[in-house]
Amino acid sequence: GGYDFHDCSPYKNHGTLTNMDPATDWGFDVTLNRCVLDFDGSDDCCITTSPKGFANVAGAGMSWACWFRPANTTAFQRVLTIGASAVMFGHWLQTTPAGLAEGGFGGDGRWRSSIVTLSSGQWYALAATTDFATISIYVDGVLSNGNSGAGVPAQIVAPYDFAIGRLTSGGYYYGAGQVADVMIYPARI
Repeated sequence: GGYDFHDCSPYKNHGTLTNMDPATDWGFDVTLNRCVLDFDGSDDCCITTSPKGFANVAGAGMSWACWFRPANTTAFQRVLTIGASAVMFGHWLQTTPAGLAEGGFGGDGRWRSSIVTLSSGQWYALAATTDFATISIYVDGVLSNGNSGAGVPAQIVAPYDFAIGRLTSGGYYYGAGQVADVMIYPARI
């Protein structure tokens, strides 16, 4: 479908629900008591190109947060991604085939996974933060730093896209599950 999603920030980074039907993929979850997007894991995603307000401010860092209820925990699934549309890696929040939450900033080798293993069908408050020196990951508000890559987090350079439910560079790592309350801050919080 070509339906729009809307950014509530002053930047108004609106985008398009791709391969999604608002009648079935936009719903209300009684557990969270809020509206959620439902991703099928095959081709659903939300994309906005050249978003405003995501500038890499030197020394400020970056933070991601959202509610995520994975439909399965046996594959790489991108929940959130900011990156150049032609590049595989950028900044991301995803699940791994081991069922861990993982945050990455700036490319391959620049990530940290959680020590908490996620379960299918359960809601999690996920967050990843960086000051571009280190990366931290939180599950349900608790620091959950596990394994990490050897690389130092790096800032990305515009132009870039923002995606919910997949990698920005094509049909990779589609997420299966529900997402709510996506928040991105141009600072480590």
